[in-house]
Amino acid sequence: MDLYSMMASFTFSSVFITGSNRGLGLNMIKHILNSSTVPKHIIATCRSLKADNAQELQKLAETNSNIHVLEFDMADVSGPRLPEPVKQVLDIVQEAGLNLLINNAGMNLKETFDEVSPDIMRRTFDVNTIAPCMITKAFRPLLKRAAEMKQPGEQPEAAVVNISSDLGSIDNITNAYMLAYKVSKAALNMVTKAVSGEFADDGITVVSVHPGWVKTDMGGSNASLTIDESVSSVVKVISSLQKSQTGSFFSYDGTILPW
Repeated sequence: MDLYSMMASFTFSSVFITGSNRGLGLNMIKHILNSSTVPKHIIATCRSLKADNAQELQKLAETNSNIHVLEFDMADVSGPRLPEPVKQVLDIVQEAGLNLLINNAGMNLKETFDEVSPDIMRRTFDVNTIAPCMITKAFRPLLKRAAEMKQPGEQPEAAVVNISSDLGSIDNITNAYMLAYKVSKAALNMVTKAVSGEFADDGITVVSVHPGWVKTDMGGSNASLTIDESVSSVVKVISSLQKSQTGSFFSYDGTILPW
């Protein structure tokens, strides 16, 4: 019996996952669907429902009535469109609120330091830092509502999980390759730490999770983990969250990473 199996589980009846049409997001949905306590609502976003890489997600939704697919571009968070997904989610979850928000969508342009530009920095920050921050802010009332609906205990009543990276750990950085990605993830970790304090009285747990170096379109074929290895471990970390761990930076294996 491992550490995870001995812990009481954080169970959630609703989850909202950004960037769900491929890679980690899509496979998180698959793992959650196969869990012992399948949520009543799995709300997944992708940038375009017309894109070829959204077909598998749509097929999952066709065969699982608890999956709701929303079209949402992460670059729209600073514009007028952000209230739309909030309203759509409210229509789905209604008075029960939202138990779990997973800010998964991200981008990495893999630029060298000589190639980094203001445009690359802005585009990367928009998706990796600004969008998760604004989405978390927008969904706070629904997360708070879900927290108020559950009996208090050691496990969270509601949670925000920011998918970060160990490349956002200032302690671990030795060069400026992929600088925009590294700095944006370090900034996302600051969002996690700051918001965890802001949300403390709302009963909402907020953490960052590094999924490992994963064989995805972003991670590349030389990565050390398969998607299944990464996602199964990340789902275990989420399921074993304790309220006392709010503001933490986890690796996929449950260990704590340095900021």
